[in-house]
Amino acid sequence: MPIRQITIIGTGLIGGSLGLALKKKKFAGRIVGCDREATIEKARMCGAIDAGTPNPGDSIHGSQVIVLATPVLAIVDLIERIGPGLPAKTLLTDVGSTTALSGIPGLRLSSLMRVRRLPSVAIIKAPRRPARGKTAAPRPIYGRAPRSRSGASGR
Repeated sequence: MPIRQITIIGTGLIGGSLGLALKKKKFAGRIVGCDREATIEKARMCGAIDAGTPNPGDSIHGSQVIVLATPVLAIVDLIERIGPGLPAKTLLTDVGSTTALSGIPGLRLSSLMRVRRLPSVAIIKAPRRPARGKTAAPRPIYGRAPRSRSGASGR
């Protein structure tokens, strides 16, 4: 299925840069931004997005790809808000940074991943560093594990 529309929720530095990079690489589809009105206008004026709205629910209609480019603490809330309305074949991804969270004592990112169950959604926790010479696959901490191409569950 061709990608005709991408929604970027959060059109600040990271989301706006993504929009500009897509334009530079000649993305032929439409880029919709979602943010506060002033930020949307800046992103539109610099050419990062084609259209924008402050409502995340409205911004995702017709998109094959949705990128969450918001602070990491807002991502879980956004998934809860837009998740139930996502078509089954829509790709939902994020570019959230956890750098700012490293200074908060006692905060564990795994505690942020308590999200209500959404159909076909899995949040994958990266494994701890494996012992030297061994490999470890990511394991799901929420939802269903992704299936391998052979259909095995990987358990």
